[in-house]
Amino acid sequence: MRVYGYARVSTKDQNLDLQIEAIQKYCETRKFDLQEIFAEKASGKDIDGRARFKEMISTLETNPLEVGAVIVYKLDRLGRSIADLIKTVVFLGDHKIQFISISDNIDTTSPNGRLLFHVMGSIAEFERELISERTQAGIKKARQSGKKFGRKRKPVDIDEVKKRIAMGITKKRICDDMKFSKSFLNKKLQEDATRKKL
Repeated sequence: MRVYGYARVSTKDQNLDLQIEAIQKYCETRKFDLQEIFAEKASGKDIDGRARFKEMISTLETNPLEVGAVIVYKLDRLGRSIADLIKTVVFLGDHKIQFISISDNIDTTSPNGRLLFHVMGSIAEFERELISERTQAGIKKARQSGKKFGRKRKPVDIDEVKKRIAMGITKKRICDDMKFSKSFLNKKLQEDATRKKL
């Protein structure tokens, strides 16, 4: 089976060698075909700052090498928060990629390890449902109190619009300049015309 390794330390003065050697030795023992170890020195708190991790995940989305598993030395190398860990493990499960953490004895190539995918997937789904319920409840409460949602429209200087139209400037150009949609502008012109008839 082809595999990727991922190794990370938090600070510049820490050494990646222990993790890299452990992953290499594990692959030799299991007869895994280690394609690459994505190693970096970056904080586990900020996924956006972990360039090599993002590169690995991006590669696994299409998975051109048909990698079957990701191996880490320890679970906390993958991420510092439970939310990040769940997100990553669920992503791997969704893409039929196994996950192995050497020190934590987590190996989803085994029946017990596969249970981890299902448990984490259920937790992630539960969390999504809770967030959705809270969001909907918050919106409902805000609407009941009279709060409006969405961006506030910029006031239209209808006189300036009519002046530009009279100068031969197209409505499209006016809309682009004033950041309005054409339908919104037509509506405001119609309202102005109706108001003048009254």
